[in-house]
Order: sequence, then C-alpha cells, then structure tokens
Amino acid sequence: MTVALKPEILDFIQACMPQKHEEFIERCEIFRNLLFCENRSYNLTSIDGEETFWIKHVCDSIAILRYHPKSRQTAKIADIGAGAGFPSVPLAIALPDSKITAIDSAGKKIAFIAKTAEACEIRNLDPLNGRARELAANAEFQHRFDFIIARAVASASEIFRESRKMLKPDGSFILYKTPESAESEICEIRKRSAKYGFEWSIGEKFDLPLNSGTRCFLHGIQKVGN
Repeated sequence: MTVALKPEILDFIQACMPQKHEEFIERCEIFRNLLFCENRSYNLTSIDGEETFWIKHVCDSIAILRYHPKSRQTAKIADIGAGAGFPSVPLAIALPDSKITAIDSAGKKIAFIAKTAEACEIRNLDPLNGRARELAANAEFQHRFDFIIARAVASASEIFRESRKMLKPDGSFILYKTPESAESEICEIRKRSAKYGFEWSIGEKFDLPLNSGTRCFLHGIQKVGN
C-alpha cells in the first residue's frame, strides 16, 4: 500500500518515530479507511478530510513520542476517554511492546476500537468500556498503569480526580493540551493534587504540520516519598 503524504506530515511522523514509520503509515491508512466508512453510520469524528486526519488525529496522537521520550519505553498506558481511538490506536501501532488500554464510556466507540484492532492486527490494544472513576474503584485497576494519557476529553483536574488511583506510584500523567488550556488549568490541578504530592509542568510548545495548531503536554508526576 502506497500512501502519499505531504512532506511536512511525513517529516513530523518520522521525527516522532524514526523506525518503521512506513509500516506505521500503512496501518494507520487501514485505520483511516475504516474510520471514515464507519463514520457514515454513526458519528465517530468530525474530521472527514484525509489530510486533516493525518495531522489532527495521527500527528497529534504520536507527538508524545517526540516531546515526551519516556513514553517510548515499554509500559502500560491508559487512554482516558479514548473516543474513536485517539491517541490509543496510533500509539498502539507505534509502540508494539507496550500495552495500551483504551477506556471510554461509549460502547459503540469501544466496539469500533476493537474492530480496528482486529483489522489493523494490533495485538497490544485492550478496548475497555467503562468510566474511569468506576474502574479506579476496582482493585484490579488500581496502581496498574505507568502512564495515564488523555486528549480533548476533560480538564486536568477532572482526569486526575477520576483516574489517580489507577496510576502506579512512580507513574505519570501526560495530558494533551493547547498552550492556552494548559496555562488555564495548571494552577487548579496543582492545588487539587498538592496533598497527593504531585508536581505539574507544561512541556515545550510545538506546531502541528501545515500551521494546523500549536500543542503542548501537561505533565504530572508524584514526588518521591508520597
């Protein structure tokens, strides 16, 4: 399968994952075709253009690999509010040695992620229908994940409140944000998480390809001894 991407998009993908990017692109193209087909039946995404898919879904999802290099290590990762599979599906393709759990309360979206995993032969993706706060109350999911990530789903304070117990003691929150939302949320999340010993920082700003928006990551980690 040959996928023609603009140089700016290809360069961004290569910068995020220098190895095996050709295979990554091919599998994401299968994902794109399935997503656009299913989107005709029920709303999975408002994005209906190929170029926009690659920029605002794929590039945005895997930017974490470039701007948070620790996320490349073999890990257990929970994607809170996974929706149609962003960032969980691209990350599962990019990180075959990690275990990605895609969590969403919408059964249709989780069913779609399961269908995608089968079509794209993704073996390390676990679609899970449920709410983070309910899973966090279940001993099976407590202290289970190295990273908790979330993209375009809720405020940092809400994500922290509902999923904190799912994070390992030495784990991290890595939340996808615009610089504006990160700046507006960091004071509140610092206040709400202080008694649990978390430190929060805003990562480097970066631009998506073709002037499609500026992004950053809001990072929270528990201080040693808490």
